[in-house]
Amino acid sequence: MKISFRSRLFFAIIFLLLVAELTIGLNLESGLRTWINHNAENELYRNAKAARELIVLAEKPYTIKEMDNLADRFGHAIDLRVTIIDPRGVVLGDSELDIDTLEQLENHGNRPEVKEALINHRGTAHRFSTTLNASMLYVATTYPHPDGMGVVRIQMSLADVERIIKKIHLFLLVAALWGLGVVIVIAGVSTHLLTRTLRSLAKRVNSFGNKGGPVTDEISGISGSFDQITQDLSNTLTSLSQEQNRFETVLEGMVEAVFALDSQGNITLVNQAAIELLEGSGTLLGQTFTQVIGGPEITELMEKAAAGGQGTRQFDLVNNPKKIRLLARVAALKNGGSVAVLHDISDIHRLEEVRREFVANVSHELRTPVSVIMANTETLLEEWEEDDHEPHPLMEALYRNASRLTDTISELLTLSRLDAGAYTSNIERLNLKSEVALQIEAAGLSNNRSQPIAMDVNSDLQINTDRHALKTILSNLLNNAIKYTNPDSKIIVRAKEVGDNIIIEVEDNGPGIAPQHQTLIFERFHRAVSSRSQTVGGTGLGLAIVSSYIEIMGGKISLIPAKPSGAIFQITLPTSTTH
Repeated sequence: MKISFRSRLFFAIIFLLLVAELTIGLNLESGLRTWINHNAENELYRNAKAARELIVLAEKPYTIKEMDNLADRFGHAIDLRVTIIDPRGVVLGDSELDIDTLEQLENHGNRPEVKEALINHRGTAHRFSTTLNASMLYVATTYPHPDGMGVVRIQMSLADVERIIKKIHLFLLVAALWGLGVVIVIAGVSTHLLTRTLRSLAKRVNSFGNKGGPVTDEISGISGSFDQITQDLSNTLTSLSQEQNRFETVLEGMVEAVFALDSQGNITLVNQAAIELLEGSGTLLGQTFTQVIGGPEITELMEKAAAGGQGTRQFDLVNNPKKIRLLARVAALKNGGSVAVLHDISDIHRLEEVRREFVANVSHELRTPVSVIMANTETLLEEWEEDDHEPHPLMEALYRNASRLTDTISELLTLSRLDAGAYTSNIERLNLKSEVALQIEAAGLSNNRSQPIAMDVNSDLQINTDRHALKTILSNLLNNAIKYTNPDSKIIVRAKEVGDNIIIEVEDNGPGIAPQHQTLIFERFHRAVSSRSQTVGGTGLGLAIVSSYIEIMGGKISLIPAKPSGAIFQITLPTSTTH
């Protein structure tokens, strides 16, 4: 007779639950046995300590007569066998033996519980007692004796423990029988519900695969749908193949070099542009991306991708005879791995270098004539004022704009030197609080600020860095905070040491910087448009200079919106600059 799927499932569930029930019962029985034995040992030890105190407080002579009397009385009180042994191993008293029998007992000094008690003040042993013809549990402890340390021992028959275990076995058996009945009911209901759903599923699958063929068993008809499912899978694979071909066509048509990487950073897929970019590099597939491209910039980007992020960096391609400048972007994928795209920006980079050289040359050439204009304007203003004339607006405008042009030229030349790597750092050990105080004082005087600038800098905070660069950074940030906020606004400079870095923050509670300008604020000539910025002037180069100096010093700068309003410029500098 063919057994239905529901019956097979029912008996399988019953079997598994019985095995689980048996395993749980055995573990429970073992745990309870251990727990009962442990409690029994602790109870005997407490009685042994009580017997020790009785012996000490009784102050009886340590003779067999006196000690046996004490053992009899205490053993009768606790309903357990008590044995008193002197330091030589001679039994002085036993609650279940008379004096004549005691005198014939063998020496107990070599008993395991006695030896252990003399060493650790507590001894325990399980063994068969020939005297009592039963399995016994012995617990002993020491007591002071004129000849050394004696031992008092309490013992109990393990038959009591076995009786308790048998009761537990009976209880577990009854519980198991009740549990089995409940399991049978639950298994019957659950298999009925499960197979009902399975039969409905089998009917649907078979109607799809067998075009409505009959279902003779819960699962026997499902196999008839495999041909249809196989056909559907074949169609799906064909569609995926077409999508892959379209993807490869798009990938090969890109001028950017594209690399697909696995979770370990190994190259799994490249396009033709990547092969042409790295000509002579051999087979790229399987190699580590950081080894193929090289450079600390790629290592940094790969670390960001491994953390689930993305990043963009510019760098020169190493180990390549051509001077190739690349813009790399690495982004992590949701299912693991990452994608790297490299743009060849060598031409753009060369144009940028030409632009910088042009700006530097023009700025240098303009410096002298602008200086002459400044000097002549100052002379005209002085002579005009000496003749008691009112300030001339045209001369003042000429002087103001010539001064602004001078500042712009000076800052352009500074940026040109920084971009060209012509700036040489002079590393000194500086007290940061003193340097900050000097710049706060200078910024307040130059801007006629009446409201004091707060400072939160530890007096013993030291930093090894370039004094001129640090002065320029603090001066620009403080002057910006004063110029672009109200005269009564709050400005504070904080500094603290975090690990191997020092974090400096310049915070104000002014109007702050709009979100659309926050990512561009360190670009050259960029100025956030506001009613306040339009009245204070400025070249738009100060923060670009600050960013360049901080990069030279091996640090970083970021803009953090203050709460409820204002801006925080946060600078992170190493405590020891090596540049």
